[in-house]
Amino acid sequence: MNKEEILERASTYAALNMKNYYVKQLTSRDEAVRLHALQRTLILDLEFLVPLIERRLKENRTGSMEEYLLMLKVAAKYNRNLFLAHMYKPRLTFYDNEYHLLLSNIEDSYCDYFKDHFEELPIQLKLAFLETLCLKENLHATYLTFFEGLLVSECNEIRLRALRAVSSFGEISHLKHYENFVHSSHWEERLLVAEILRFVTEEESYLYLEKLLQDSNSNVRKQAALSLMDVPNGKAILQGIIDSGSVL
Repeated sequence: MNKEEILERASTYAALNMKNYYVKQLTSRDEAVRLHALQRTLILDLEFLVPLIERRLKENRTGSMEEYLLMLKVAAKYNRNLFLAHMYKPRLTFYDNEYHLLLSNIEDSYCDYFKDHFEELPIQLKLAFLETLCLKENLHATYLTFFEGLLVSECNEIRLRALRAVSSFGEISHLKHYENFVHSSHWEERLLVAEILRFVTEEESYLYLEKLLQDSNSNVRKQAALSLMDVPNGKAILQGIIDSGSVL
């Protein structure tokens, strides 16, 4: 038997023989007991507990942050609308860490939803969502369009995360979207564009990397050198610049 078969049999057994036990656990006054029931709900797909969990969320009986997050993970699996309602207006204060815990294993359909409704999201959710996308592989090409659209945002934090997401994506649509960042007043943006230029082989990108080799920030200079070493003929260009003594 593989792991999935074991979990399926355990789930069936719990539904047939342990329903009262888990219901009692979920309604216990002891939070540790309730947490155990919530964890089992996720692991064993105990669907018979879902209505009770949904009721607690709708009645704003959130408990501690740990309990609230577990209930929302259940909601994400079984009740899309309820999950989204709490993501927009959480009943407890969410920071980056809380959003990351909830977004780390969500289905792709949620990512598509957040992408398509990005402007409506709370700012902390926006930032956490972009950071989550940096860790995902094989994103559809529409996500590159999404990232590049955010590069003109007035919010520096959104621009930074969009640049980081593009770097993780591994390609760009056109160099024109990135030219301004070579001259950005924020060294973090110059660093990220230096990183992005490592997979751009247009002639202008080499010129931009050469400029970034003269940057006032040592981290930017280092990344520009690393990126040059990754592009065709980049090592020779870098060596020529070093030999000329024009690198800071």
